[in-house]
Amino acid sequence: SVVSAENTRFLVDRFRTSSSVGEQRAIVVGLARADSYDVRDFLRTLVTGNHAVCIKSDALDALSLRRSDPVATNEVVGALSSGDAFIRMKAAASLGRMGDRSAIPYLERVAQNDPIESVRQHARDSINDLRK
Repeated sequence: SVVSAENTRFLVDRFRTSSSVGEQRAIVVGLARADSYDVRDFLRTLVTGNHAVCIKSDALDALSLRRSDPVATNEVVGALSSGDAFIRMKAAASLGRMGDRSAIPYLERVAQNDPIESVRQHARDSINDLRK
């Protein structure tokens, strides 16, 4: 089910005031079902901001549910250049789930050039998924 606009505002406000990473993660999972461009922008700030890796990872998962949103795809593509290998790996996997073939050239670069084999493998897997 889709999260209402009123509940979305409540969850975003609660995230901002919470000091519990566990609560923040639960909120991000809840926001994944919100169908709002404001939520997309909020999720983007979680990926690019100074947040725990698990929050960034959850935000990437939430963005990956926005399959027909090219702006969300671009945000996830941006995470391919993160300094954190786990975030790059999550971004590569998320792009495969999003189904946007425009991500293939970015994934190809990661598959060829990332210094971490698991990141390269996730990029290759996503390329294969997108080409099916």
